Parts: sequence; structure tokens; C-alpha cells
Amino acid sequence: MTASLGYVQPLSSILNANLNLATGFRAPDIFERFSTRGSNPIIVGNPGLEPEYSWNIDTGLKLKSNALRGTCSVFYSRVEDYIDLVSQTETFNGVPTKKYINIPDAEVYGFDASVSWKAIDHVTLLGGISSVIGKHRDSGDRLSTIPPTNGTLGIRWDDTLSGNASWWLELNSELYADQHNPAEGELSTAGYGLVNLKTGVRFSQNVMLSLAVDNIFDRTYRNHLNMADFLYEPGINLRTSLKVTM
Repeated sequence: MTASLGYVQPLSSILNANLNLATGFRAPDIFERFSTRGSNPIIVGNPGLEPEYSWNIDTGLKLKSNALRGTCSVFYSRVEDYIDLVSQTETFNGVPTKKYINIPDAEVYGFDASVSWKAIDHVTLLGGISSVIGKHRDSGDRLSTIPPTNGTLGIRWDDTLSGNASWWLELNSELYADQHNPAEGELSTAGYGLVNLKTGVRFSQNVMLSLAVDNIFDRTYRNHLNMADFLYEPGINLRTSLKVTM
């Protein structure tokens, strides 16, 4: 059984405060319980995993006006039998292994915020930041696969075409801080910044074509959430998509 309770308090015509309380439940999936996979490290399932139970609270502000939109919130979760992936001392034919285990008492907390400001006609400035910390409550040790503090900065141009069609062009940067407090068995990760370029055309309310070039300066970096923590991420990456809704 889970439950949630939320409250929204208008502070003005454009600003609301909110508070949410909730409980959560997550059963381990078939991969966490039974799958052995990967190459380096090898991920080992644990048939004896127990489900997670959590108690959660978050509070924040939401702002929405013609030119300015933004949100900010802080959150805290206490989790019983948190399912974590932990490095093991045992190896498999000399290859390191990680195994899913239950952390009896864990906590996860942090904050996130985002803002967009339509500075002038056609031009919008974008920004965001998020940070999370996960710990064992008994020892203070860090939980694994917790991302470093990260944020985005960007500028977006949009304009209309004929009829209901429109197009946009966006230049943004993803910024990641150092991760100097990893879990036991994880490597520290250096901070980095990526610059991305996106554009697209919305032909109608239901059809949109987009194109993105990620990491346009071919920055070398390592994602802290990459399971193989000795590998660097790809360089320049080109993505395109066609979205059709009915």
C-alpha cells in the first residue's frame, strides 16, 4: 500500500507554493534478482533481494507569467531496504563484479530548479540546476550511481512559418561538477561541460521534426553513471527524430 498527500498554496497570481508527502514501494525486478550480465564489471543478481519502502517529502515554488517561468524544490526520502549495486571483493575469472544488495536504512536528498525567461521576441534564456546526495544512515557511506551536481544554460530562438508551422534553434551547455564523494568501489569523476546545438520544425500541433548535434566541440569526458567506469563517452553525436501524435 502506498499513499500521497499534496497541498498547493497560491501566493500571488503567478506564484504557488507546494508541499507533498508520500510513501513508496518498489519490488526488485527480474534483472536485479536473477540476471548475471556485463563484461567489466560483471553484474550479479541477488535472488534474496527485499522490496524497498520509502517515506518522501518535497516542497517548492512554481512561477508562471507571460515572460518568466520557473520551479524550485527540495526533497528528502528515507528508504528501508534500498536496492543498491555494490562492488564485491570476489571476482569472476579475474573480472571485477558488482552485486545488488539491500541497504537497511538509506536516505536520499537534494534540490532542483529550472527557469526560462523570454527576454525579447523570439529569444528565450534557459537554465537549470540539480543536486542529489545518497547515504547509508548508519555509517554515512555514499550510495552508488549518484550523479554529481549538474545544470544547463541555454538560449533558444523560435519563430513562426507559414500557417501553423514554427521552427526553433537552441544552443545549450550541460555542466557537471566533480564527483569527489563516490561510493566505495567507484572512481571519482572530473567535472566537464558540453555544448549542444538543436533545431527543429513543428509542422502542426501533431507533427514535429528535430535535429540535435551533441558535444559539438568533441569534448573528452567520463559519465559518472557509466557502469564501465574506465570508458569515456562518445564524441560528437548526431540525433534526429520525427514525432507524430494522434
